Amino acid sequence: MQLFSIGVWELKPDGTQKLDAGGAPIPSYDQDTIEGYAHVFTGWTYPTLPGATPRKHNPKYFVGDMLAVDANHDFTGKILLDDAADLPGKPMPSDLAFAIHTVFAHPNVGPFIGRQLTQKLVTGDPSPQYVARVAAMFDNNGAGVRGDLKAVVTAILADPEARGDSKGGAGYGKLREPVLYVTAAARAVGASSDGVFLAQQSKSLGQDLFNAPSVFNYYPPGYVVPGTTANGPEFALLNASTEINRYNYANALAFGTIGPIATLPGATGTTPNWAPLQALAANPDALMNELDALLMHGTMGGDMRASILSAVTAIPASNPLMRAKTAYYLTISSPQYQVER
Repeated sequence: MQLFSIGVWELKPDGTQKLDAGGAPIPSYDQDTIEGYAHVFTGWTYPTLPGATPRKHNPKYFVGDMLAVDANHDFTGKILLDDAADLPGKPMPSDLAFAIHTVFAHPNVGPFIGRQLTQKLVTGDPSPQYVARVAAMFDNNGAGVRGDLKAVVTAILADPEARGDSKGGAGYGKLREPVLYVTAAARAVGASSDGVFLAQQSKSLGQDLFNAPSVFNYYPPGYVVPGTTANGPEFALLNASTEINRYNYANALAFGTIGPIATLPGATGTTPNWAPLQALAANPDALMNELDALLMHGTMGGDMRASILSAVTAIPASNPLMRAKTAYYLTISSPQYQVER
């Protein structure tokens, strides 16, 4: 409930906190609620291993549905979210379904999930009005259906704040988190990779893939960018060290040789394909147009383009590979690329 559905405070439809008469936030649940759900979940164990006899406490096995063990379940009544009464004596699957429905029906779900989806897909600091429009779509997709995620994602991506003039604002967009920064840069030059180098680089940038430091993930959705009032969740991973490592990664990918690890069976290393960009290097303007489309979706500003063009044209036309690599490096290492808009 805290992390994936409703959060710890009651929310207005626009994602801002509700306040009590004294101006304090209102908890969305308390210890009694937690204990109510804990009793609902009693008696469930892992699926039975193939060929094994079902037990009250099966060993870890993740293929299939969990097993309901009546002897271990609390069949008494429970009090759940918003004082919803879970009646006694219900079969375990019905008990579980009722409990999940009480969470799904909670008014916090739309703004809580909608805001975080918007942060992931569009901008780290969506306005309350933006969140309210997304939450309204979660509550009702226009056909009376609650929780239609296809409609919710469509609403997020089609919203005026995702496509309008606000995209030019200083507080708009989101920092590319390390895994996405690393993989997007490699994909843009058609790199073939065994994944080892990419995983190492993501870790050095502050994101050890599949090994988040806590259940709260790699960074909090409410992180405020230092020196501003803007939310920027991914900026929680950015510091003097990880920022330098971003440049080091860009430099290694553009100019280095990333061979396989000799002790790793089947290792192939990481090898970009420079041929498409190299073929354009004789025409610097064409090269910049390609990088603008390939990496920045046509958003490259005039000053940025002029700076990169100056560096590219300083390299002799007889060295098209260095021209291509330089233009690519300067693009992916730029703040304009690292902050996705």
